[in-house]
Amino acid sequence: MISAATVSMPECLRALAFMGDLVMEQIADPALRTVCLGMTIAQAAGPQPVPLRVIAALAGDLEALSKTDGIAAALALVAGKHGPSYPPGLMETLRRNAAEWLEQLDQRTLCRRPVGPGERSNEMVSLELMADLIDLQQPWLRGHSRRVAQAAARAAAAIGLDSQAQQRSYRAALIHGIGRGAVAGGVWNQAGALSAAARERMRLAPYWTLRAMRQVGGLAVEAEIASYVGERLDGSGDFRGSIGAAIPIEGQVLAAASAWIALQSARPWRPAYAVDDAAAILMGEAHAGRFHPHVAEALCGLQDEAPAAPTSTPARISLSERETDVLRAISQGLTNKEVARRLEISPRTVGTHVESAFRKLGCTTRAAASLKALTLRLI
Repeated sequence: MISAATVSMPECLRALAFMGDLVMEQIADPALRTVCLGMTIAQAAGPQPVPLRVIAALAGDLEALSKTDGIAAALALVAGKHGPSYPPGLMETLRRNAAEWLEQLDQRTLCRRPVGPGERSNEMVSLELMADLIDLQQPWLRGHSRRVAQAAARAAAAIGLDSQAQQRSYRAALIHGIGRGAVAGGVWNQAGALSAAARERMRLAPYWTLRAMRQVGGLAVEAEIASYVGERLDGSGDFRGSIGAAIPIEGQVLAAASAWIALQSARPWRPAYAVDDAAAILMGEAHAGRFHPHVAEALCGLQDEAPAAPTSTPARISLSERETDVLRAISQGLTNKEVARRLEISPRTVGTHVESAFRKLGCTTRAAASLKALTLRLI
């Protein structure tokens, strides 16, 4: 039976702090801010029975709304949206600490804050929940690591790997994405051609996964496997350029599983592929010598690993060209003023377009609107 390891909250925070230290400006990136804030809220929640998955959503809303509406208004909006489902004590904790936490994010000290009285210094976090928080780095990544982990574990079983190798594949897949935090969110969201410098930063993301997860005890083997996610058997992959058997079998499983799930998921630079098309591409890569053919065949047989189609997709949602431009910009974490400068319009006009897009999408927050628009391929 596959199960994820648990790691301590302080170790998770140390890994995030490491990512924030890679380059000075990264901790200002909405991706790492949201992940670090989510971990901090979870730690401060103490014994209150609040699922970390719910806290992750709370962190995303608080981070986005505080930038656009101010902290006081953000807290009021969060309380109105989520309050009934949260213990009163948690909302009070937010009211007392939100301003300080957000300031510490700006100063890059939040992930190093000491554990306060009543906080969960020994709280253990499952890797599944850590994966959910890592995937908050981009709206279109949510749930990606779990799906890759499930596909990797089942493919490992299908090709006859023993239970320990299946477990390693699963756990490595859950943590493989943390290194993306070393790359600014705008790079991942870029639809056009990337510069050589941007490509190099993306190429090294698995390396930073390895380095960050070494901050977490007991996961050295899984961290090593996770760092092979971009490798290809013919040596054309990232970051080592390893060839053939130099890539451990669990790393080969992870690399193919990540590609398989990504092909079936929409990205800012392309729509999702249908299952048959994704299978054809994956098998083509395997025949070209880049993926293990048995792993690729196993993955293509796991049709139910494809991301489920949205069940709440409106029949017809039509955004104007300007609404699309504005929504695409705010999905990258820009404020109204920053969007106005980019599009050469007034902040008030930006606000009007945002309100109109929210109304059409049936959303009340920027995070929700961005995710829905990406899911529906509107931006």
